[in-house]
Amino acid sequence: MTFVFGNDHTSGSRGAAMKWALERFATLYPNINVKFTPAADATEEVYGTMIAAGAQPETALMTGWFAAGWYTAGAFVQIDDILRKKKDFNPTDWYWFPDTASHNYQNTRFNPSDGLHGPFFGLPFQGNVETLAMNLGMAEAKGIAPPTAGKFGALTDFVEMMKKATDAAKQVFGIRPQGYWFSLASSIGFSFASDKNLMWYNQDATKTTCFDAGAHIGLQASADWILKNKVAYPSEMAKTLSADIGDPFSNGKVLFWPANGPFGTQAGRIKDRFKWGLTQLPEGPDGKPVVQQFSDQPHMVTKTAELRGSVEAVVDLLLFMFGKEVQGRIAIDRGSVVERKDVAASPELAAAPPENHGVFKSYLGVASATQPQFLHPAWFEWYSTMGLGGTSEVLLGKVTVEQGIADMKAKGDKVLAANMDRYKELKAFTAALKQKPV
Repeated sequence: MTFVFGNDHTSGSRGAAMKWALERFATLYPNINVKFTPAADATEEVYGTMIAAGAQPETALMTGWFAAGWYTAGAFVQIDDILRKKKDFNPTDWYWFPDTASHNYQNTRFNPSDGLHGPFFGLPFQGNVETLAMNLGMAEAKGIAPPTAGKFGALTDFVEMMKKATDAAKQVFGIRPQGYWFSLASSIGFSFASDKNLMWYNQDATKTTCFDAGAHIGLQASADWILKNKVAYPSEMAKTLSADIGDPFSNGKVLFWPANGPFGTQAGRIKDRFKWGLTQLPEGPDGKPVVQQFSDQPHMVTKTAELRGSVEAVVDLLLFMFGKEVQGRIAIDRGSVVERKDVAASPELAAAPPENHGVFKSYLGVASATQPQFLHPAWFEWYSTMGLGGTSEVLLGKVTVEQGIADMKAKGDKVLAANMDRYKELKAFTAALKQKPV
């Protein structure tokens, strides 16, 4: 059995893990020939064109929001019946990353430890959660004590640490600038919201809600870091601050480096040039780390696999990629977030560098989290129209937080309204699935 596997893990820590995984799979499954095809730039456009032409690979790593625009066109194959036959598939072995390869419509907060829920058209693979690295050497030199539980308020202690670290004249700053989307700032916003089920849009996909119920505080905090306290370096300085090292944090120019995943790249760049480590996320008004956000890029099973009779073989590959061996290798190479619970608790993941890498388990083992709500056929249009990224007019200082929020919500709601029929069509597609989901 031969099939094509598209994936962009071709270099660095992610490439190392993928090379090892494919070689190992070939040993364990000698009857399956996987033709690995590196994904091209502009992946979504390329795969969209391929699907429209009926020329897509049997399976591929896809951006989490991509599949929602193609389900009703029959581009993907449901695999619950095959998963039920697999002895090595226990949904509770993994943390739950909803609405990328599965149809959950999880439009309220959820417990990631509940395990996976179908129906499935692929399996998660490349997870994303909010993470935070700290230059401990810089902190020691500047007399900044490392964060401690109960004394790391997002709007107080955290800000004071960044202010103490910042010395613009020496080109040293407290934090990297981020867009608002899927960022530490938006986690802060969700934590300060009085509605503890608040998500990016509401349960029936009619209103953009990510700034409601007091959650605007997150965007205000991000704007203040950049425009008021000036603890975040201007984006145009990134290249200068990176020098020839690769990024400003690895070059020792930033105290805190929030990210959406692990730090395998930084570990390779920093080596032993300075002391650094992971830390808990800043704390919300309840004294607990701010609300965690879960996202994923899944491996999807396409209609091509069904047409060529390779679905079971494809599922074997996807389960292997999602299994303990490959996840364990990812824990070592650290190119993406591990998604198995046993691997998250492993000594391999806890091992330095960086220091305190065991805190990664606490990022995953939260009782309540948000997620991007990718299961909407116009998700990317909704997101890009609002301007939630680094070019946000609020974060550039062009408009006030209040005006920016009003503008973004109006734009987002307009997209949701214009695509309600498509959303209802997708929900009807899900409701009509005949197989009982895993």
